[in-house]
Amino acid sequence: MSSRSRFRLQLCLCLVWAVLSPWPAFDAQAKQSTTAASDRPPSREIVGAIQTHLAERGYYSDQPDGLVGPMTRNAIRRYEQQAGLPETGNPTPALLRHLRAAPTPAPMAKQDDAPTAAAEADGPAPSGEADATVAGESWRVLDENGATLILTFRPEGLIDGTPFDDEWRWEQQGKTIRLHYANRLGRSATRTGTLTAADVMAGKAHSSRGSEWMWTAQRLR
Repeated sequence: MSSRSRFRLQLCLCLVWAVLSPWPAFDAQAKQSTTAASDRPPSREIVGAIQTHLAERGYYSDQPDGLVGPMTRNAIRRYEQQAGLPETGNPTPALLRHLRAAPTPAPMAKQDDAPTAAAEADGPAPSGEADATVAGESWRVLDENGATLILTFRPEGLIDGTPFDDEWRWEQQGKTIRLHYANRLGRSATRTGTLTAADVMAGKAHSSRGSEWMWTAQRLR
């Protein structure tokens, strides 16, 4: 092989190497970029919106600031547990969408009519049983969005089993039960229900942000 042929061969090999060798590096950079994007922390706007929704539901009691700390992660885990979601503690856009999608029923019955309708469906409660006090009893409360709470009604009007027990109160007047939540940020929610049987109550809730939803409860034996 002549010197000129060898030169041409070497030149071709160099060109082939120059064209092919950058691609692995490019792939590595692309993967690194994708990983970095997935690991990017959520914006303060997203975190603040999640904190606001959690505060409205009674899971978060601090001022929403858009910063992720232990209180925020613990509040998220409690909500995820109650909502039947995987417990991650992460303030993700998917979690925000889930919070925003919590059902707000369209035409609702009047507050005084909702428990009555439930009572008529179940038939009249046995005489005297539905008037029994709930003080000292534990109840499983189920919201229409699937969230569940196990609440214990303390005789002094407090409630155990909520994320922030000291911000919940309850009262009973005959068959009517009212549960009220209010935090230091001025947000509140009230549940009003009726004992439709000795072990069952049903009613409607509304929050200070205008949300309304139905709920039921079963006495735990």
